[in-house]
Amino acid sequence: TSPRSLEKNLNCMEHDQPLNVFCETCQEFICRDCTISENHENHNYKLVTESYSKHRQEIEANLQIIKEKLADTTTALIKLTTREKEVTKQGKDVKKEIHIQAQLVVDLVQESERQLAAKVENAVQKKIELLTKQKEEVEAALHQLKECEEFVEQMLKVGTPYQILRENQNVERKMQSLNQQINPTVFKPIEEANISFTRNIMEDKYRDIGMLNYQNFGEA
Repeated sequence: TSPRSLEKNLNCMEHDQPLNVFCETCQEFICRDCTISENHENHNYKLVTESYSKHRQEIEANLQIIKEKLADTTTALIKLTTREKEVTKQGKDVKKEIHIQAQLVVDLVQESERQLAAKVENAVQKKIELLTKQKEEVEAALHQLKECEEFVEQMLKVGTPYQILRENQNVERKMQSLNQQINPTVFKPIEEANISFTRNIMEDKYRDIGMLNYQNFGEA
């Protein structure tokens, strides 16, 4: 797509010619007479229209990657939120199961019930803490990606070719940095909803009514 018509009255201060050439080496606008001056000897330069088209394509390509990462990161956040609910519900369900088993031999198992319930709470708390920490990291990444997307889309929507070319290095650097820093594939929940209760059915072991089974994958 052709860029908008170039701004008027932008002439070279030295040659009083239109600044319709962009020096890729110096990253500045020059006129045709500047291209044969010593200041730009052996430099790489193109017409503004050509340079604008090239850099816009590069920006749009990086923006597409940002959009894909934004979608993947949003999905990761949804999975983390769902996993939090699963762990919380599972903790409640396991405590109910423990309580039912404890009622069979109340006098012998009340202390064991209290201890196991505390372990469940501790297991859920650890998992939620780890998931929450990971969720905060995902939300931070999501915020960065959204900000970048909104900024670049606004720039491409209202920015002039000159403005876009002036900002292209900073924008490309920012997007490349985000693309390197943010990898949605690592946002898979580090915790499993794996809390379960193993009942001890032997009467002589009712003082210890069972074992709590879980693992915190986020711990070192």
